[in-house]
Amino acid sequence: MELVSKPNAKAAVWEHFGFKRNDHGEPLNMETVCRICRKTVSTKTSNTTNMHMHLKHNHPMQFSQLGKKRHRQLQRGRLRLPDRPHSLGHLVAKQNTNRTVQNGAHWQTV
Repeated sequence: MELVSKPNAKAAVWEHFGFKRNDHGEPLNMETVCRICRKTVSTKTSNTTNMHMHLKHNHPMQFSQLGKKRHRQLQRGRLRLPDRPHSLGHLVAKQNTNRTVQNGAHWQTV
């Protein structure tokens, strides 16, 4: 069974997945299929979490290669990490404006 690749896929995990194709080479349906073991993996919400989990549990060697590829892309500036508004710096700044101090293991507002 030949699989059709997802067009314009940016996530490296798509290298290991595709879609079944019809006689015209177009996706038969939008069921994502693993290229390694041919299992169907649910991606109904258009994210790659289930694909990552499938690789992690069923194909650990290929899964570990994804992390290395992502690291190389970050080093070369080809991949940007998303902005995270709830980063530690954001929380510290908010705590300082609310005059929150640590009292032992708990935080309290003064």
